[in-house]
Amino acid sequence: MNKEKKIAIVINVPIIGYAIKHLLDEYYDLSHADMFSTVEELKNVQNLDSYFMFISDSESVIMNYEFFLLRKQKTVLLNKSEGKHNQFFHLNINDNTDNIIDSFQTIISHINSNSVKDNNKEPLSTREVDVLKLITKGRINKEIADELYISLNTVLTHRKNITAKLGIKTVSGLTFYAMMNGYIEDDDF
Repeated sequence: MNKEKKIAIVINVPIIGYAIKHLLDEYYDLSHADMFSTVEELKNVQNLDSYFMFISDSESVIMNYEFFLLRKQKTVLLNKSEGKHNQFFHLNINDNTDNIIDSFQTIISHINSNSVKDNNKEPLSTREVDVLKLITKGRINKEIADELYISLNTVLTHRKNITAKLGIKTVSGLTFYAMMNGYIEDDDF
């Protein structure tokens, strides 16, 4: 694995987190894996996009579902059984070490292929960012059109393009995305 890749481990049972960190350090030669006991600690990190992978227990994922859903192609959910959730990668921590190592290798391969696709993803245009900011402020389409001096159809086209580029359909999801990527601040509300 590439030395520049960082991993965030968010788990409320530190011994499991350290075991996962040790396994990754030993078998995948990471530059480092950062340990967090809560998602709130992780959210205080300046550049969340610098993380190659997020590993978390199911309780943290459930309590912070939108946060992890935005990072679903990079999130590994630690399970104590074979339970499946289609949104995230899974790792059974009760499995034997060889199977866990194999699972990590498969997950890393998938994340690598997804990040190549993400690098080719078209970024939001300046006007799409303007529309996104107004969406997060609760403006309706007509208000956005009036404020930006564009037609209602243009607003609808921008909204469609934003949704297609980000894969996020809800206003709350778009708001969270905008906050996490620095388009808006908490005091913008």
